[in-house]
Amino acid sequence: MRGTMSTLLQKLFLLQFWLRQRRLSVERPVISRDGFVEQVVAAGGDASAAALIWTFLQEWLVADGFSAYPEDDLDRVFGIAEEELEVDLVCGTLKQLGLPLPNQATIDEFIATFEHINSPLRVAQLVARMRRDTR
Repeated sequence: MRGTMSTLLQKLFLLQFWLRQRRLSVERPVISRDGFVEQVVAAGGDASAAALIWTFLQEWLVADGFSAYPEDDLDRVFGIAEEELEVDLVCGTLKQLGLPLPNQATIDEFIATFEHINSPLRVAQLVARMRRDTR
C-alpha cells in the first residue's frame, strides 16, 4: 500500500508539469538541440553550457512533443527546485566545463542585472560570465 500511495503522489506532483509542458508544446514549435543552443548563444549564453543544459533537461520532460526553450522557467515548467538548480544544474555545468563556482559578488551582480537565475538561458549566461572572468 505504501508504494502505491507514493506512486500516486508522484504522479499527482508530475501532473502539473505535464499540463504546463503539454500546453507549451501546443503553443510553440519543437526546437532541436542545435536550435536551442543557437538561441542561447544569440542571447549571450555559453554554447557548451547550453548543450549540457539541453541534455540535463531531457530527463525532466514529461509531455510528449515538448522541447525546452531557453526562456522556460526551470521551476514552473520542469519542477526543478532551487537546490537542484544550484547544485545539479549550475554547479554541475560549471564543474563539467572546468570552470570555478561564482563568488557571492558575481552572483549578486548577475542577479542585479537579470533578477533571477531561473531559466536555461540565465544559467548559460552565468556560465558565459564565469568563462569570461577566468580568462
